[in-house]
Amino acid sequence: MERTLIFLVLACKDAEWCAKLGEVLRQAGYVVLKAQSADEVLRLAALPAHVVLLQGSLVTVARHLKSDPFLVNIPVIVLADEACPHADRTLPSSVSEVEVLTSLRELIAKAPSLLPRPILFCIRELIDGLIAHVAILDSRGVILAVNDAWRTFALQNGGNPARLSEGANYLQTCKHLCVSEGESIHTFSDRLNRVLKGELESFSHEYPCHSPEEFRWFVAHVRRIRVAGTSFVLVSHENITNRKVIQDSLDRIEHRFYELLISISTGILVLDDQSRVVFCNPAIEELLGCPRSRLLERSLWEAIPELAKSTLPKAISGVLCNKSSLATEFFHPTTGIWIELVAHSNGSAIFVQLRNVTQQVQARLVREQQEANRVKQIERELLQLQQIISIPRQNGHSERLRDSVPELFREWIAYYKSVLDLALEQRVYRVSHQTSKRLKQLADQLCRANATPRDLIEIHTQAIQSLSSQATALRAQTYLEEGRLLLVELIGLLAPGYRALPRDEPCS
Repeated sequence: MERTLIFLVLACKDAEWCAKLGEVLRQAGYVVLKAQSADEVLRLAALPAHVVLLQGSLVTVARHLKSDPFLVNIPVIVLADEACPHADRTLPSSVSEVEVLTSLRELIAKAPSLLPRPILFCIRELIDGLIAHVAILDSRGVILAVNDAWRTFALQNGGNPARLSEGANYLQTCKHLCVSEGESIHTFSDRLNRVLKGELESFSHEYPCHSPEEFRWFVAHVRRIRVAGTSFVLVSHENITNRKVIQDSLDRIEHRFYELLISISTGILVLDDQSRVVFCNPAIEELLGCPRSRLLERSLWEAIPELAKSTLPKAISGVLCNKSSLATEFFHPTTGIWIELVAHSNGSAIFVQLRNVTQQVQARLVREQQEANRVKQIERELLQLQQIISIPRQNGHSERLRDSVPELFREWIAYYKSVLDLALEQRVYRVSHQTSKRLKQLADQLCRANATPRDLIEIHTQAIQSLSSQATALRAQTYLEEGRLLLVELIGLLAPGYRALPRDEPCS
């Protein structure tokens, strides 16, 4: 016969008949399990059985099973002797195996045409595929079904099956653990009770569950569910040790990073998209002359009006809008110091670094003043030189050097280009290439060739044109600026050379 997977509870008063029925059904191909109590029937409901024999004088219990809402899809049929007035079917004192099977078929026929798998059996199939430890509870907190992960974890960790398996009251188990496990389980127990009563739909609860071998953390998720009009409570425990370990590591890194930000002398500001200060370290107070309490949760420009009058608000706004970076310097009148500002943005916030660069700026101003004095000195030398070079060439020739000594002229241009490149590196990388010494060597050669300012200008112009033709606009502009200084210095170097020669001898 074709087997339909069913779950049929047969409550038989007579133990002998119960045994005989079980044997006959097994031989006929049915999966038969025996139950000693109603609670055991509930546990067996999650197993793939066809028939459960509830043996003994348990007719009243069987009647109770028929009215239990959690077994609404489970056919319960009571078999008893003729003395039982509440039996669904009475059995004669003697009956053949054929008659037993016939009676069983008749009993099945009384149920719906296709007996569905029970609700708990279907749920059991679903939850067995989950890695989390899962249990299904009724409204009283009684465990109706658990998955394999739940059973395995309980066995491996010394759990009491009587308190953690089907039929046990999970709420009572949790309350019992409150005495020894402390506040965490007490909180979980209280919130579980609220879910069972319908006061709370769901909650999650993280807790430690360390073993002698390792540290472990779990999260419990509890939620009310409804299946086929019946309310259940789904409890799952998930191992989150890896996540917890990673989170703890991140927390430690964040704490160390925070301590670093607090201790460094560089000022750190974090602004939101409205330029409100959401974080600042103690160094900011000295740099901006404003206490942190006045900065936090306020617009930076509102807290420090002096900065609002500068170009910084517009520049910072541009960094935020363009998700770009900014590096600039400004003088803060309140503290009387020069501050270097470096800002970066991801579009939603701005990270700002502030550093006191007063000494560097003052040193740069001194260098710039020295450079300006040097230029003035060269200009004075140039005026003196004009008196010397205004007379005709001493050898009587007026031919230009590019025509009279073309090969040497090209060599001087190449040499002058190399000095220009070195001067550019000095400016950009703050290194020393002794460009003045190299210019002096060039000036000596030009003096011996009786070079005039016109010759120097030609050398300078051709060198600049050659370098600029292969350079970017910014680099070309820098060549012009550095070249102007080199030319003035070179002309100034010719004056002492002319003076050193006798007035009646040519510079050759």
